[in-house]
Amino acid sequence: MAVQEKFNTFEAKNFVLVGKCGKCGREYTAKAKLPTISFEDEQGNTYLSVAVPHLVTLCPFCFGLLNLAKRVEVAKRRGGVK
Repeated sequence: MAVQEKFNTFEAKNFVLVGKCGKCGREYTAKAKLPTISFEDEQGNTYLSVAVPHLVTLCPFCFGLLNLAKRVEVAKRRGGVK
């Protein structure tokens, strides 16, 4: 039996991510082109998707953790306007 591949093509986009350093308090806006991820289900079907628009990196000034996310998701968590 041949393995059938189904592709859920989701074109990679540039996302604008925002965040604040937990150590020095500087605020950042970053543009990121997120990678495409491929995953397979139990039946052997392969799907493609883009990574979740969320990054954790180091602050370039103090080397503290910098948590960047899409602005809409941050506003939802804090009860702000979409």
